[in-house]
Amino acid sequence: MSANIDFWKPARKFPLTYPGLCPDDSFLLLDNNILPLTAEDSGAFFAHTGTSEPVAVDRILEDLNLPPIDERIAVLAYGANRNPATLKIKFENYRYQSPGHAIAVPMLKAYIKNADVAASGFHGQGYFFGDLLLDIKYTNLTETETWVMLLDHDQLRVMNDSENIKTGMYTLCDINQVMLCNPDIAVTPLCYIGTDPLFVSKHHHTPIAFSTVRASNRNIPAKTTSELIDHFIQVYDLNDKIASLINNHNEDAPLYKRLSSYMNNNWWKEFNKQHTAHKGYKKILKLFNAIIKASNRTYSLQEKIKDRCRLIDTRDPHYYRPFEYKNLINISR
Repeated sequence: MSANIDFWKPARKFPLTYPGLCPDDSFLLLDNNILPLTAEDSGAFFAHTGTSEPVAVDRILEDLNLPPIDERIAVLAYGANRNPATLKIKFENYRYQSPGHAIAVPMLKAYIKNADVAASGFHGQGYFFGDLLLDIKYTNLTETETWVMLLDHDQLRVMNDSENIKTGMYTLCDINQVMLCNPDIAVTPLCYIGTDPLFVSKHHHTPIAFSTVRASNRNIPAKTTSELIDHFIQVYDLNDKIASLINNHNEDAPLYKRLSSYMNNNWWKEFNKQHTAHKGYKKILKLFNAIIKASNRTYSLQEKIKDRCRLIDTRDPHYYRPFEYKNLINISR
């Protein structure tokens, strides 16, 4: 596990890496450092700094005037939020205000049963964004690696803003069948679920998973983001259309790479209010997302989440609850 944030490329800046790499085991994001985490039977978590004996995470948090683990909010990370650098850049972009003297997020390795992470809409940053696939027709016996982020209140606000809860791109739920890896206990974290259809390829007649998200007993095809964008362009015969819309942008590269770079450049210029995005950028978003919507006409959010999730109204000031990890440990014994 690399100890420095610079190793972990965020998909927001490197779109073809989406959803990005992540550490192999639980970790603590502490400013620009990635510290391995281990758990004891007592329910205590320890961070390994590499220069001394392991230190209790709650002690680190207390010394930095930050909320302890039991007071944090558990939120499932299954796509880009698994990546430490993505978290860091979101905290910067959405003006996170730490209640203490550092940025700290404990990240607990977990897995979700009968679920996968599949391509949904096409994002302006230049990749298909991920969504949870919960349809048992595609996910029977699939177990997918996820992470449980333990967030303070303003980190949750940042995540909600970055996932466009207010505009309805994602909705907030709580979700069952999530298991921590160490210790092996069930949790019910908050979770972001897309409100739009998942993409169903007319070539495979199924959704497409992200191969960079580790899973066992996967029942559907899995591709990298590069393969996925290229698949979409070829299957829907979009080569000439895309080439004309992006003009000469990075013209020596493969078309999928040119497209991703073109979209990402335009998204950042709009986000930073440097200028309005090119007309081609808007047309590509409209074109891609119209094809995706048409590929899955039977989609229903309520059908998608039935028996697995409970919709959360974020207008309720008490919509979240503390993690209370030690209580979970006691219940599981």
